[in-house]
Amino acid sequence: MSESSEKPPWRKAIEDYERSIGAPLEDFIKSDQFADMAANAAKQGPAAPGATPGLGAMPGPALGGAGAGATQWLHSMGLPAASDIDELRAEIQALRDEVRTLTEAIAPAPAPEPEPEPVATPAPEAEPDAPKPE
Repeated sequence: MSESSEKPPWRKAIEDYERSIGAPLEDFIKSDQFADMAANAAKQGPAAPGATPGLGAMPGPALGGAGAGATQWLHSMGLPAASDIDELRAEIQALRDEVRTLTEAIAPAPAPEPEPEPVATPAPEAEPDAPKPE
């Protein structure tokens, strides 16, 4: 880095990401929907079955089972659930498999290696006017 005040690229990426989600999160926290959810969570308290401290009880099975209640809650917050991630991973793998199949289908067949041409060896020449042994 040429200047000590210049930030590393990873830091810039994190700050850009924070800026991109910061405003929507602040708007959501100021919304009536968030206030209602927070009030419901406070009323239910952490002693309710399936409760997570600070979140209150969720409909459906406890979070340990990662049931439909947790999925619905995450979706209501605009967040993906584990099942969403699993579906995306499966779709990505299917796309990778399809690309591999298509790549193999369009790959040119290896050209047969040409047979090497025979190299002609010159016939040994007789030495002209060579003295003959007696």
